[in-house]
Amino acid sequence: MLNVLDSQILGIFHGLRTPYLDHFFASVTWLGSLWLLVPLSALGILVVWRLGYAPVLSLHSTYLPAALLLASAAAFTLKAWFERPRPALFETLTAIPVDSAFPSAHSAQAAAFFVALWFLLPPALRVGGGIVFAGVVIAVMMSRLYLQVHWPSDVLVGALLRCLCSDITCGVFAKGLCMKNKFLGTGDAGYHPLRKFRTVLSGLSYAVKYDFSVTYKLVLSVIVLIVAFAFRGWVDFLMVLVATTLVLMAELFNSAIEALCDFVEERHNEKIKVIKDIAAAAVGVSILLWVIVIGMELWSMLTSSPP
Repeated sequence: MLNVLDSQILGIFHGLRTPYLDHFFASVTWLGSLWLLVPLSALGILVVWRLGYAPVLSLHSTYLPAALLLASAAAFTLKAWFERPRPALFETLTAIPVDSAFPSAHSAQAAAFFVALWFLLPPALRVGGGIVFAGVVIAVMMSRLYLQVHWPSDVLVGALLRCLCSDITCGVFAKGLCMKNKFLGTGDAGYHPLRKFRTVLSGLSYAVKYDFSVTYKLVLSVIVLIVAFAFRGWVDFLMVLVATTLVLMAELFNSAIEALCDFVEERHNEKIKVIKDIAAAAVGVSILLWVIVIGMELWSMLTSSPP
């Protein structure tokens, strides 16, 4: 199913080809290349130093190249692991890279660089800068599809690598720069991914211990994913993984909302009831999606012949 969707999206981009877009995307794609981003990162060290944000070669000043190089290293490590072939559905508009397709290093590098650059902007420029940088990253991602050198899933996972790399580099290199508190401006300065990871485990542990609906769905999800992975020759494991993750996320949100409502108002309250019902509806929608995906994959498995 994923391969079919990838192919359909590449077909759409192939149908958009014009001489103008050929030149545009062939140029834009360089904004995700290390040949351009590494010199810009080195320039960023000097700019941060000259503006007085941090001493030269300090942790703060090297945050930008660190984010870029970590994303690049992660992308090329995954490339060597998965060895996914490049798409060959349509004529490419550039030389096909010799490395494997999954994930897109250009997407990972562009996302890591421009998100890190956004963190370094003064607060007054972050809204406008965020819009511009988001546009640049999306343009780079689209260029890899337009040029027919990556599958859409390569590009998506490449951009998502930015999340992991940003967490690590922001916590190590840019404490106090990234976030103090997102909304109130209070709390401890800095963003600490290890502390946030402990918080995630604490919340998950509490939900499993005290909410049976989360517990049984988690156990059921693990069983379903093990079976899906074992039969991945017939079942689209990624589709099952995404649908299962959405169910667990919705259930955790629902548990958190119910706990908050009970804390605010212990007695029966019609407005609180409406809030809980809406949260429960979100769980119901995610379960419906999960059942549809599981049903379709089971039907596909039962009606297909062994490879």
